[in-house]
Order: sequence, then C-alpha cells, then structure tokens
Amino acid sequence: MADEIAACPNRRRHTRCPEGYLAWHEWAERKARTHAQERCEGCGRWAIWRRRPLTAPVEGNAADARPDAAEGHDP
Repeated sequence: MADEIAACPNRRRHTRCPEGYLAWHEWAERKARTHAQERCEGCGRWAIWRRRPLTAPVEGNAADARPDAAEGHDP
C-alpha cells in the first residue's frame, strides 16, 4: 500500500495523517468537523482534505459556527 501511495503522481497534494489505525480514526473524526475529503485524481484514494468554508452562526446561536473558528487553529 505504501508503494501505491508513493507512486501517485499527485502525492504532494495528499494530506499528512497519522500512521496507526486508531490514531488515524481519531484524527479523521476531528478533521471531519472542519474539513471535507476529496478523491485524489492520481490514485483514486480519498487522501485530500480541504477546509470547509466558515458558516455564519444563526442569530443568538453560536453553536452553529465551526467549533474551532474562534481559536484559529487546524485540528
């Protein structure tokens, strides 16, 4: 599998992620709150994560905004 990823012509666009099974799933769960996955055109894997645009909260409901927007960091 590592050879397939290394052979991808677009591997520089792949998002870096943890190697271990549990670590990857925890990371992906957090990442999915603020990002969307894209399929890589080179290898066909869902290996590219793009930040979703910020959403404006509904009046008086700050819970609708992205949870890390105020913190300004990438989980």
